[in-house]
Amino acid sequence: MSYKKTAIFLMLCISVVITSCAAHTPSEPLSSTVSSEELLDNSFSNLVSVTDANLKTIVGSGSEDGFYEVKSAQNGHYIYFTDYVSQQQIILCPIPNCQHNDSSCPGFLSSEFTDYAGVFICGDKLILSCSAPSHQIPVALYIMGLDGTEKKLLHQFSANETPHDPVLFDGQAIYYVLSKVSYSSDEKKPIYSASLYRLDFASGENTEISTLGSQDSIAGIVSGNIIIKSVSSDKCNLSVVSTNGEKTPLDFTWPIKYPTYMTSNSIFFLSDDLAIQRYNYSNKEVTSFVLPDELHSATGITFDGFWDDKLFLIIFTSDNSIKEVAVDMESGEIKDVLLCGLDSSGQRKRPLCIATEFNDYFLVETGTIDDSQSQRALILKDDYWAGNPNYMYIKKQ
Repeated sequence: MSYKKTAIFLMLCISVVITSCAAHTPSEPLSSTVSSEELLDNSFSNLVSVTDANLKTIVGSGSEDGFYEVKSAQNGHYIYFTDYVSQQQIILCPIPNCQHNDSSCPGFLSSEFTDYAGVFICGDKLILSCSAPSHQIPVALYIMGLDGTEKKLLHQFSANETPHDPVLFDGQAIYYVLSKVSYSSDEKKPIYSASLYRLDFASGENTEISTLGSQDSIAGIVSGNIIIKSVSSDKCNLSVVSTNGEKTPLDFTWPIKYPTYMTSNSIFFLSDDLAIQRYNYSNKEVTSFVLPDELHSATGITFDGFWDDKLFLIIFTSDNSIKEVAVDMESGEIKDVLLCGLDSSGQRKRPLCIATEFNDYFLVETGTIDDSQSQRALILKDDYWAGNPNYMYIKKQ
């Protein structure tokens, strides 16, 4: 299970074999008549998504070498690096004999800056985002090498500004939606606005690209174009934005009431009749699979991540238990997630949290060591899907 929220679901895992889905025509069809001519010529170059709209980066950010995250400890908050080869978790600090107890350590974060803190990887750089509303300190972005060296302030936002996931990266700059709040002349009524911005790493220049609606967000990328999701009345719709800020609407809508999960190249929906629908930005096709009858008695279903080319769902059942399944949107096959983690009591089971994936492995949380620290482990994907708990536990510094 990917952690998009810090809360942990406590659960009893139940193993159920579920057959594949059948093709389905939704009761409230999505609208799509997008043509390739609607994509803009003035596209961005080499855009990739480095965070996503589902806040998976609240846990951290992974590469093929290791996993970065911000965690609390007795003496404060730290940037940690989990090395896959040595299977060790260390404070991100290249300074020999460092005590890791003040700002001279690049991995140490002062407690006054860490009401919220997260990290994400951009090429050979690591970006730290932190803020402390309780201390009236707005969001700040710091940039450093992947080893923690050359840490410096990249951009300090104003108190009325809030940057939002997802973040896109083109090798030189990041692109994101920035919301602002201002007040009318009587200073009683707040006025909300949002724009697409580009923050250049070399110059530090933060440039507005396009004015957006106050509820607009980045939905993904297609052919070098940034996809923007907008909300109007009871519908959601999409548009593409070019380098010159031009917006071109796409003739594609869906009901706002549908639960939604976004990846860099698709949007997933869960319709009223429990059909999972996927709109693919590249081929402009909508595919749909109905969930099997066994799940129609569920009291709730939520999206919970996209790993190993499968869409994860949390299923809340009528007997107050929770289980997790994964849907292959190409074949329609649904698999039960058999492995479970333990909470701090060591007794109650919960869905196993996937922090990241790389090559043939998942980095997972198997349980909690105490009230604040989790136990991480590597596991082969084949073992994960087979329900074999062959964990390679990560040793902590």
